[in-house]
Amino acid sequence: MKRYFNNIQTICGHLKRFGKVNDGGWDVCLEKNLVQKNNCLVYSFGIDFDFSFDDQISEEWGCTVHSFDPSMNTPSYRRSSKVFFHNIGLSNFNGTTPDANWTMLTFQGLRQRLHHQKVLPDVIKMDIEDWEWHVIPEMLSSKSLNGIKQFLVEFHFSNIPEADSEGFWISKLFLIKEIYAMGFRMTWATRNLLNVWRSRVTGKDIIGCFEVTFIRRL
Repeated sequence: MKRYFNNIQTICGHLKRFGKVNDGGWDVCLEKNLVQKNNCLVYSFGIDFDFSFDDQISEEWGCTVHSFDPSMNTPSYRRSSKVFFHNIGLSNFNGTTPDANWTMLTFQGLRQRLHHQKVLPDVIKMDIEDWEWHVIPEMLSSKSLNGIKQFLVEFHFSNIPEADSEGFWISKLFLIKEIYAMGFRMTWATRNLLNVWRSRVTGKDIIGCFEVTFIRRL
């Protein structure tokens, strides 16, 4: 898995980091055919009170940003002229979580809630703390990623016993292979060195998070 994320698959001609230099910022490919300045839509999933990415890409690149995070227990509100916060989470089902009573919607459900059935985001940013392993398969099966040009994902490999098994890693690689089969190519990957744990099997340190920028030139 580490070898896979260490191999860039395509070069972006204009890569820029929006937000914090460390955890919280994201690298976006600003090629004109991928995201046009002052005419772009961003979905930002997973905020945890850090709007540095959302604020900067809206202010400097003129994108309209819809930010989603139910874990903040903050009512939906308009943060600025171009940034809108929604107290909703992205999931593989439409409903509420039984423990925290969070409102969760699929990607298509969110688009319907926002009346965006006829528009697609230019950039999807996803940092949803392990939920990506449930959400991405649903997005693939429902063809929700069709037409998406840029997909920023933080992949989490939690410190759990299953993460030491061969089957765990193989299943994750097959999912990433499906993303590749859709035409997405890695143009940047960053290791989150704040999340490192030791394998119970090999005794070696394992990077717990990789922040990846996928682009698809349609």
